[in-house]
Amino acid sequence: MRRLKLILTAFGLVLILFSALAGDVTPTYAQRGTPTTKPAPTSPPPTSSRPAINFQEGSPFLGPVIAPPVPPTSTNTPLPPTATNTPLPPTVTNTPVPPTVTSTPVPPTATNTSVPPTPIPTSAPSATQFPSTIVLNELLPDAKSIDWNRNGVANVDDEWVELYNVGAIAKDVSGWRIDTGAQTLVFTIPPSTTIASRGFLVYYRSQTQLALDATIHLRLLHPDGSVADAIEYTQLDDDRVHARSIDGGGVWRLGCAPTPGTPNCQATETATSSFDMPYFQENIASPTAQFDPNVVITNILLAIILALAMGFFGNLLNDAIESHEEHVARLLGPVTKAVQQLRKAGSVFDNWMSASRLAWLGFLIKLAVILIIYGTILAYLDPSFAFISQDGLLLIVALGLSTGLIGLVDDLTSYIILRSRGGNGVIRMHSGNFLVVVFSTLFSRLSGIVPGLILGSPAGIEDITDPGVGKYLDLLAILSTAIVALIAWFLAPMFSNDAWFNTLFLLVFAAGVQTVFFEMLPISYLHGKGIFQFNRVLWAILFAITAAVFLQTMLNPDGSFIGAFNSPNMVVLSIVVGLYCVFCAGIWFYLQQIDKRSAAE
Repeated sequence: MRRLKLILTAFGLVLILFSALAGDVTPTYAQRGTPTTKPAPTSPPPTSSRPAINFQEGSPFLGPVIAPPVPPTSTNTPLPPTATNTPLPPTVTNTPVPPTVTSTPVPPTATNTSVPPTPIPTSAPSATQFPSTIVLNELLPDAKSIDWNRNGVANVDDEWVELYNVGAIAKDVSGWRIDTGAQTLVFTIPPSTTIASRGFLVYYRSQTQLALDATIHLRLLHPDGSVADAIEYTQLDDDRVHARSIDGGGVWRLGCAPTPGTPNCQATETATSSFDMPYFQENIASPTAQFDPNVVITNILLAIILALAMGFFGNLLNDAIESHEEHVARLLGPVTKAVQQLRKAGSVFDNWMSASRLAWLGFLIKLAVILIIYGTILAYLDPSFAFISQDGLLLIVALGLSTGLIGLVDDLTSYIILRSRGGNGVIRMHSGNFLVVVFSTLFSRLSGIVPGLILGSPAGIEDITDPGVGKYLDLLAILSTAIVALIAWFLAPMFSNDAWFNTLFLLVFAAGVQTVFFEMLPISYLHGKGIFQFNRVLWAILFAITAAVFLQTMLNPDGSFIGAFNSPNMVVLSIVVGLYCVFCAGIWFYLQQIDKRSAAE
């Protein structure tokens, strides 16, 4: 019986050992009467906590031996699996402090709490927050023969106004209004209306009910009623427009072909002329241009500064020259000799014409030749000028006529006054002024000044016998030039449908204003010296007025206050005025040093 027990025990141990080696079960002992259960494979700790059966090969059979727990610990040293199952990595990945940080992102909270947009809504009620990039751009106040709104009928409902957005982003103009002045019918722009960046918006009378042909005012208003833009215009012939020379900027001008919803002034009207060189039209302001009060004030202040600077340094130069006439004559000797040689060469032709009793014809021939030369040189002020073209030849004629008229009007005025008072004088060609024309044109092109210096008198009055009116001659000559220039300026809009005549009158105005400006400098050989000596206050007033007109219509039509000096024209003017002052002071200082050396000797 005992042997049977030993055999059964040995048989059981063999089975247990076989199972352990096969890895199917974990050998465990349970108390008698308690069923043994296979532990879950996912629970290694109970396996390692129970005693393991250990057999040693070759040892006598002594029955089951309970091995101490160290061997199982050594066999159970897959601490790596235990480490992988001791969910430290899962704990690390499941306790993601980074996610916690990103889910409580202080930066997003900061960006949401500092909300730059917050100041905008709080200041939205202010009128200054409305876009400043929306402007009136073009209007057709009298429609008749063209169906502009394409409804099949050409009538007054085709009158239109165009808005333009000069900004880089689209702007909402819902609620903005258009009217023709205070206490008039108002058109309100519908909701959800935007104007794209650099985009156009056109409204016809059929939409606005605004009678543009019955008024001279047009306003664009913000939703709160403040004025965004406005224009006071003149009534025009049928189907003609007032348009900005540059979309959203420039000056208001006439003569552009109507372009609703497209860029302005890409073409000019050709009702009676095919002349297509708009450079001077675009850069010389007409009387119909809209003048910004801030710019006008700026130009008046600059003109006063110019008058003070030119007057002081010009008088300084005159005093120095008059007190050193002999020395100055020696310095200018080579120039004087060259001028005399030119006159002598020209007198041969004059003597021949006089002997033939055709002196008047000789004068006209020389005048025509000089004006053609002047016009050709000055035409290069226009960057698009091409000599061998119809438009180029027409521009030469316009420039020649304008400079000829302005160059002669003061001399003719002086001659007529002298003859009426018993005096006399002779008007002679000044071919040497050719150099003035060349220099002014080169200077204008190299410096970039716009529209350029239109200077150069073809003749001058000489050999004056003064019956006592000489002190008034300079003033009368300047006033006559200014009057002719102003008349031409006011006539220019009347020829807005003829590009060549419009250009001609604007050139007469520009040449007149520039001639008066430079002739008013109080230095020798110019009218300004006589007026300055006659009455300095009168000189200052006339010079300041001339300078202000010159600045407003040509040099600085758009810049106000400090912004004016962002213009290349104003930078060039500042440099020229500075050089003039330095030159006058330098001549004065040089002549003073001569006096000191003479006194020391």
